[in-house]
Amino acid sequence: MRVAALFAAHDLRLVDVDEAALGEHDVRVAVASVGLCGSDLHFYAHGRVGAFELQSPLVLGHEAAGIVVETGPGVSRVVVGDRVAIEPGRPCGSCVDCGAGRYNLCRSMEFPSLPPNPGFLAERVIIPERGAHPLPPEMTLEEGALLEPLSVALHASDRSHPAVGDRVLVAGSGPIGVLTARVARAAGASGFAYKDWPARRIASAVHMVGLGKTVFERHDHQAALGLSERERAVLELIADGLTNPEIAGSLHISKHTVKEHSSAVYRKLGVRNRTEAVQRAQRLGLLG
Repeated sequence: MRVAALFAAHDLRLVDVDEAALGEHDVRVAVASVGLCGSDLHFYAHGRVGAFELQSPLVLGHEAAGIVVETGPGVSRVVVGDRVAIEPGRPCGSCVDCGAGRYNLCRSMEFPSLPPNPGFLAERVIIPERGAHPLPPEMTLEEGALLEPLSVALHASDRSHPAVGDRVLVAGSGPIGVLTARVARAAGASGFAYKDWPARRIASAVHMVGLGKTVFERHDHQAALGLSERERAVLELIADGLTNPEIAGSLHISKHTVKEHSSAVYRKLGVRNRTEAVQRAQRLGLLG
């Protein structure tokens, strides 16, 4: 079976691995669609996310849907051929939180795509029966893969209780922010304020949600520092370690442009090297 494994930052490879045997209450799913979470992108760009650092090859991806191809002898909720969304976490099932139905708080949770647990960028994966959720006929497998991030938005709605006529502040206008706003809109909220930067992200969220007139932005340090859009793009490359000419070339940025604009970026930020540039840019909110 083939999987996409990350060996180091920017080193993603297709490799062959052996398939494990099914447990009594396990399900084997042929993966059809996988979403890329921000954590996957951070692992790819930096080789780490917070305290989680890549120590060995890691299969990324935890937002997935697919088709059941095999079931263990004790499985009763799904059958071969079912189209399912995959709930990624593997709680222990025996702690106090699991016993109280709060399995999402399980301190022994094993979560795919966080070291050392392999994720779902694979031809087939094994999951517990309880993690396989059948999809309705009208829902595509691509939409099924979005149910995991949608659950984040639903949880936020459950905690904040938006009601008819409410105005809602959404902190962040990326995919999770957009889903959160759409859930709040479905609950009856009729006004939205988005807090994010740059403005084009907010404009995109307003378009996708269909509501939102009040916009809160971070102070525009890019303009204050005099950074051009090209210099901002090079700053992103610097932060992600993508100044290798071959990688920059694949992004249609020439070796000369990288060298020239890197010097300009350092000068305008008042720094001497990449490390200082990244630290200052993060403090100013210039990096997403």
